[in-house]
Amino acid sequence: MIAMRNRARTFLSVMTVLVLIGSLGSFCSGQVADEEREEPKSAPAQAPAVSPAAPAASAPAADAARKPILKSTSKRIATLRLRPAVVKSPSLFKTLWSALWASDTKKAEEEARRKAAVEQAQSAYEKEQRELRDRLSKDPLWQPSHEQASVIKVSEHVGNRAVHSFCLDGDGNLLVCCGANAPQRGGGKPDDAEKATAPGVILVLSSDGKKVGEWKMEFEPQAICRASDGTVYVGGAGKVAKLDAEGKVLLVADAPNVAELPPLPPPPEETPEPRGEEAQAAEKAKQEKIAKLREEVAKAMKEYQEIAQEARKNLKPDDSAAMEAYRNKIEKPLEKYRTLQQELTDLQTTPEMRAQRLRKERERQLTLAGMAVTDRDVFVSCRSSQGYGFEAWRTDRDFKEPKKVATKLAGCCGQMDVQARDGELWVGHNGRHKVEHFDRDGKQLSSFGRRDRVAADGFGGCCEPKNLRFAPNGELFAAESGPPTCVKRFTPDGKFLGMAVVAPWQSGCVRVTTEYKADADQFFVLNSGERTIHVFAKKKPAAPAAPAEPPAEEAK
Repeated sequence: MIAMRNRARTFLSVMTVLVLIGSLGSFCSGQVADEEREEPKSAPAQAPAVSPAAPAASAPAADAARKPILKSTSKRIATLRLRPAVVKSPSLFKTLWSALWASDTKKAEEEARRKAAVEQAQSAYEKEQRELRDRLSKDPLWQPSHEQASVIKVSEHVGNRAVHSFCLDGDGNLLVCCGANAPQRGGGKPDDAEKATAPGVILVLSSDGKKVGEWKMEFEPQAICRASDGTVYVGGAGKVAKLDAEGKVLLVADAPNVAELPPLPPPPEETPEPRGEEAQAAEKAKQEKIAKLREEVAKAMKEYQEIAQEARKNLKPDDSAAMEAYRNKIEKPLEKYRTLQQELTDLQTTPEMRAQRLRKERERQLTLAGMAVTDRDVFVSCRSSQGYGFEAWRTDRDFKEPKKVATKLAGCCGQMDVQARDGELWVGHNGRHKVEHFDRDGKQLSSFGRRDRVAADGFGGCCEPKNLRFAPNGELFAAESGPPTCVKRFTPDGKFLGMAVVAPWQSGCVRVTTEYKADADQFFVLNSGERTIHVFAKKKPAAPAAPAEPPAEEAK
């Protein structure tokens, strides 16, 4: 009887090891979760000094590469809660260790290849940017008329708040829209002591960066403009407000697009998770449908790419008709792909995830990208109620009589700036690399611009220009996030007048607001990533070279 029991124990131990080795995939996928558990008492006190599957490594570099794999393998073994018979058996434990080591080594090699590919792509991009900067620095048309004179550190006055945009008031002060907490680089979380205690503020700074005042807002200010009579208009988070020149709130209303947005559904009720054969059958049917949809999505994407590639052959620079024909050809296959992708996303989304997604979508729709004011109208740019484009709305100066005046505006990075001049609307249509001019009812009057990263009169980057401003003399300034970040001068009909600013930083795909102070001939440019405003002044003429001294013989 005792012999039979011993044979049974040995059999169970062997079967346990075989099951564990056959389930290595699940161990790999659960490694992160496993590492967070406490080490059980039944685990071996120490891992073997050298893995049976690992070659002996004497070089420091090899030792450094093996250490994380040794640690990972040891922790995974520690979480398996092995039977004592397995732990005490050298052959069984060695087999298990070798299998886990091999899987960890493969994972480490894949991670190393991925990291090397990322570094190679980053290196290639940096090389490309260096070559582009060198090329532009030698082009006379890229030589700016202004140079950086100072930097205003807005973050010193508002802690961890994000900086959205700004404008100038009648005294030349900067009215800076500061919202909720700024995003942390590297995924970090802001310190509790720095968290914003109010939805947002408008910071009043002098042109040399000194704090003059602070206007607290009941919503997050994202866009701002000033009328000729000194009245300030602010918008953000689905609200618009009218303030006097001293910051007193005169009127607050819903943004003009809010009435068009559908109501959010109530939060989902918690329901018990279904069980039993019916639930299993329903889950099986769902997974089969998901698999089928994935195949259809992949097929639709391939069809779209083939049609787009073929249609792209007929594209020519500055050929609006060819561009329109291209968009018409890709519209249906792209819509088919998006519809199938949305159906797949909905099928894979739980009610809780769907509710969270709808809340995020509503936040996006309530964001205001730009504001402009004339003697009779206020123009607001915002996200479309459907899809991912932008719209422009018009109201009177008390936010009444809302009217949608521009639709299907293609924007990137949440940007769609609008400006006004002589009662008419101007749009920085960054997704089309155009500046577009409309009357107050939305009829397009003119446009100019093209995508070109090298020519000074083109708009480079993925989506430019990001911001527009008019000077008192009628010149139009177009700011780009780049690279390079810059401000270009144009006439209203699109004639290139020269480069005003080439910034010494790279902004990336973010908002780059610019303002111009005519009496001082200064440009103010927002670097939202660093939460700073850079001041550019007219370049000083180079001092004449001193005459060379005559040779000693001539002097005598």
